[in-house]
Amino acid sequence: PGQLNKEIAEDLALNGVPDSRMFESVDLALEYFEEALLTRLGADALRISDWAVADFGNAWGLNGAECEVLERYLGRQVFEEGDLVFEEGDLGRSMFLIAQGTADVTIPIQDGRRSRLATFQQGTVFGEMALLDGEPRAARIQATAHLEVFELTPEEFDRLHSEEHAAAMKIQAAISRILGKRLRGANELILELDS
Repeated sequence: PGQLNKEIAEDLALNGVPDSRMFESVDLALEYFEEALLTRLGADALRISDWAVADFGNAWGLNGAECEVLERYLGRQVFEEGDLVFEEGDLGRSMFLIAQGTADVTIPIQDGRRSRLATFQQGTVFGEMALLDGEPRAARIQATAHLEVFELTPEEFDRLHSEEHAAAMKIQAAISRILGKRLRGANELILELDS
């Protein structure tokens, strides 16, 4: 990872800023203070229940029987804080559904630093692009807490299509909506940055 500029760090120290309040990027500083604010407001006491396969299915318009079908094709993986789920450029093709925990989405920027694009939490789906197009991963996904995910591998996705075509088509339509929403968000961000 990058480091705080030495001259800036010295100036901050001369002005009484402790090392614990010096960050290598604005993103890391904002994350630190967001977490502190949420903790102060009691957000750490709010336990969001884990998402089950049925929660994803319901959000995607699947009925109870179709949710049960989907569950048969999913595996489960666990990552601990700091574990990489995948790195940009990796060739993995699985799609993941977060049942519990959080993960950061980052991309590399200048000087070996990284920029956080988003933090995903339970109920979020990621890896859907590689599942559909087979291209290398576009970003790094790293667990920021204990993370439990359901995994849909390309092999199981193909099997789902052959064995349960109607349910597979609903799932593919849901993935298309997810991709469309993310593309619209990216377009809005580009327009905002351009103006």
